[in-house]
Amino acid sequence: MLNKRFEEWVKSIVGEKAYIKLKGTTGYRLAMKQFDENIKPAFRSRDDEDQYISFPMANLKDSVTKGIKSNSIILTGNSLHEIFSPVFREIDKLVAEQVNMVYIKRVIEKPPKDSIKAVFLVGGFGSSGYLREAIAHAHPDIQVIQPDDAGAVLSKLPQEATVVNNVAPKHYGVAGSSIHDPVRDEGRETYYDDFEDVWRTDVMSWYIKKDDDILRSRKIEFGFYRKFNKGAPAEDLIVKDKLLECAIDKEPVHPLKGKCSIILILYEETRFTMY
Repeated sequence: MLNKRFEEWVKSIVGEKAYIKLKGTTGYRLAMKQFDENIKPAFRSRDDEDQYISFPMANLKDSVTKGIKSNSIILTGNSLHEIFSPVFREIDKLVAEQVNMVYIKRVIEKPPKDSIKAVFLVGGFGSSGYLREAIAHAHPDIQVIQPDDAGAVLSKLPQEATVVNNVAPKHYGVAGSSIHDPVRDEGRETYYDDFEDVWRTDVMSWYIKKDDDILRSRKIEFGFYRKFNKGAPAEDLIVKDKLLECAIDKEPVHPLKGKCSIILILYEETRFTMY
């Protein structure tokens, strides 16, 4: 998401026509690498010194007003802050939700468990100093740890730590065709099923619900079936399944536009035997 915002910023500077030519060049890939490995983790605040993003051999047109010179673009601390802020706010919100959820769980447990000792940040963006400071400021009673790698986390905690579970941040599931229920599906789009002579509506089946404890050994299965015309051509037997996610608190009964988004598309070749 952060890299995407940076790309949009570059497009706004050089213009859409120049950006289309730029994106396929080696210079563009090197600039993205510079942003990802050096600029992103080093960002601290809008008061950071100006930096230069280099696009070698990109043939960018110089512009004093846009800060373009010799295939380099000036990246100010203020510009970086505008790129980063929406992403930081979203991460801070997610951390706050997780912290509050753990607090609630520990309060209701018998006997109550100790308070949260630490939050650890891993991955490329997890090394951001600005992110660490923002989370530490929002949660002054919790230690914020930035290990060099995820494996170093436990050795840096002040006390012995054990990972007991992982908590789902969103709902995850698929939409399937269900026989229309006039009460449940009021106002939803319906369509006619010629095979079974019924009206149907798309309804969600959620494999994982938000705040569920996720166990790696847990196997979750739902039963689905598809119908094909006899003698259907081979291309009709290649089916597409979409895995959806949804961040709202209560899992919706139906796939909601603007609330549910596709995170994975799986293509499968159906094989069956006619008897």
